[in-house]
Amino acid sequence: MKSLYYLRFCFIFILSCINYFGASAQNCPPNIDFEFGDWTNWQLYAGSVAVSGGNNVITVAPSAPLAGRHTIITAATAPALDPYGNFPVLCPNGSGTSVKLGNRNVNAQAERISYTFTVPSTPNQYSIVYQYAVVFQDPGHLDNEQPRFTAKVFDVAANTYIPCASFEYISTSSLPGFLPGNVVRPQDTNVLYKPWVPVTINL
Repeated sequence: MKSLYYLRFCFIFILSCINYFGASAQNCPPNIDFEFGDWTNWQLYAGSVAVSGGNNVITVAPSAPLAGRHTIITAATAPALDPYGNFPVLCPNGSGTSVKLGNRNVNAQAERISYTFTVPSTPNQYSIVYQYAVVFQDPGHLDNEQPRFTAKVFDVAANTYIPCASFEYISTSSLPGFLPGNVVRPQDTNVLYKPWVPVTINL
């Protein structure tokens, strides 16, 4: 348990540029792409991570935006490149806004954001496309104590997560698709990063 509080770098998750393919542009939920430049229609959460019964347990509660933990990023407010991975901090698809969750503090912090919307019944195809990038540290703990990044799609009507639209990355040096990051501070050893990756989910 105590080792959780020695995590130097939990994770940075950057989400942006969500696009929809449906019957018309009117079907796009407002501000799902963060282009309002604020958190309108998004739910924010903050909490902590612990190990209980041998499992990694993330406990969060609704929260106002917390400085340094829920961050709206624009070209005017962010450096051009992430210092650990040298990839663009803003999503490279031309979007003007991205979001960063997390920071490089200790104390087993956890952050979450969510957006709830109704999928129209009329289009034959309705997909969500988003891009993400991840930076976190591999402190060498047991798997249930390691930093992690999770993205999930929850079907409210069925009261279940959609398996093919949910994934989790747990920090480890052998994690596929991740590269070793720069040592920006002496304590930032074994940093891993994954540059921007697009994901398409057919809903």
